[in-house]
Amino acid sequence: MGRVGEAALYAGYRVHEWRRYCHLPRRLIPQAELYVLHSFEMYRAVSPIARRSGSLVLYDAHDFYRSIEPEERLLPFDRNRRQPFLRRLEDRLAAEADALTSVGNGIATLMTQAFGRRPEVIRNCHDDRFDRTDVPPLRRILGLGDRDLLAVAVGNYKAGLAVDAAAAALERLPANWHVASLGRGYEAVARELPGGLVGKRLHICQAVAPDEIVPTIRSADVGLVLYRPLSENYHNALPNGFFQIIAAGLPLVRGELPEIEATIGGATIGYSLAHLQPENLARAMLRSVELNDALRNNVAMLAGTLRWESEAIRLRQLIDAVRIPLATSQLASLDAAGESPFLKRA
Repeated sequence: MGRVGEAALYAGYRVHEWRRYCHLPRRLIPQAELYVLHSFEMYRAVSPIARRSGSLVLYDAHDFYRSIEPEERLLPFDRNRRQPFLRRLEDRLAAEADALTSVGNGIATLMTQAFGRRPEVIRNCHDDRFDRTDVPPLRRILGLGDRDLLAVAVGNYKAGLAVDAAAAALERLPANWHVASLGRGYEAVARELPGGLVGKRLHICQAVAPDEIVPTIRSADVGLVLYRPLSENYHNALPNGFFQIIAAGLPLVRGELPEIEATIGGATIGYSLAHLQPENLARAMLRSVELNDALRNNVAMLAGTLRWESEAIRLRQLIDAVRIPLATSQLASLDAAGESPFLKRA
């Protein structure tokens, strides 16, 4: 229906989007001194509450959302209508938020170019203090034997994940090799993978709770972080799954991405592949098992430096830095009104 149909679809989308991210959540949002938004769509629900109570708003972006998909891969409706609307929402939050944070320097640089403000980098390092101890290992869940070898990828499915390369590499590996993906969304792509592997040697596992991920995957032999740099966002990715694999002590086979390599800092913890070709991937997985003990020692040393406690210090410093000026301005306004803040608090 051309432009008329697109306009009608956009009107319906705006109603659905407003109800989902603004109308329904607003009734559930409690009063708070600080709101941390991981989804910029939620700002319209939070902002009036924050303004009334003088609360702080922090925008924590895990991705450079406007560049997750290359523009040429977008459907016309997304390119012409949806994406411009979402960019306006994120621009507003980035301009009005008391502070911005992001997960890596690459994403932070892209955000600086887009918003004119540089976020503080707070990496999503793993916090093992919350890991559960009563979690069955992934090998037992999959029914694998002692001679079976298991490679695991952590995280929900995204377009940039090279699941097809992992499946093709598995076809080139001995029959005792298995690959498991732990997360949501893989069912759709599973239909495009070799039928003889799915459910037999290629396992699509359900997502587990955050405090179960590391204990669940610790029994694997190799960790996989296989992103293709399809966009600026994927090129600069520093995913949670990377930190969780390191925390689990697994040798890491990964696609070569600058933020991951910078975080590793030259430590020999596995193999980095500039091109995720099945032959090279299969060879790297085999080699990682052959050098398992040495690689695990190096992974343990790296895990000792990638601690959430270090990131938490910087996050607290950032919150304190934006909170103190706010408190000072509130006291000044009370003084100007002839009120005593201490009597008011009592």
